[in-house]
Amino acid sequence: MSMRLSLAAPEDMLRQRFHLAELGRPYHKHYNIAPGRPVMVLVEREGTNRLAELVWGLIPADAHHAAVGAGLFQVRQESLLELEAMRERLEKRRCAVLADGFFLWQKSNQGPQPWYMYLKDNVPFGLAAVWEVWEPKGEEPVYSCAVVTTTPNELVAPIHHRMPVILSREGLAEWLNRDKKTAEEVLPLCGPYPAAGMEAHKIGPLIDNEDVDTIEVTDPVI
Repeated sequence: MSMRLSLAAPEDMLRQRFHLAELGRPYHKHYNIAPGRPVMVLVEREGTNRLAELVWGLIPADAHHAAVGAGLFQVRQESLLELEAMRERLEKRRCAVLADGFFLWQKSNQGPQPWYMYLKDNVPFGLAAVWEVWEPKGEEPVYSCAVVTTTPNELVAPIHHRMPVILSREGLAEWLNRDKKTAEEVLPLCGPYPAAGMEAHKIGPLIDNEDVDTIEVTDPVI
């Protein structure tokens, strides 16, 4: 599954939406975030939401090299309980990747057609994710994450067979709540977001170039 993200909401909207007194770091708008790039991530610490910047592409703690993360930018909801390491991340290392839209590619006879998807009220949201820390010998630790995907809703299904888990405001608080310690408590939060609350439109091929990070990548095409 190919996926990209955008996060270009105004800074004050981010603070209000996610109950942040301050971002605590420079904020730059991004319209074309590809796996392997840094993402803004929300975590809960001592009852307070805090921001961190993680690499999008999970590097297991026992990895021999960072390149492993290139293939682990997403994790299927159904597989979270299959491996002990994933279950542990689900129970102990949950986070939410901040975005205000995401991109998926639809198969067609003319080639892959990219689509841009977002909430109807154009507000930022949190994507369910799990994180890990990799400590290479003699180097600084690398914190990384993978977005959880689920079955598509009625809007996404004609476009792609998977979609990222968009957390509702209530679901976001539960996902980040460190008092919820078992996989069985949090896994029900990983269902598809209601289609009625989303919109989508076709976009052009600019999104295919990771170096193009301007608002034009989201422009609709007929």
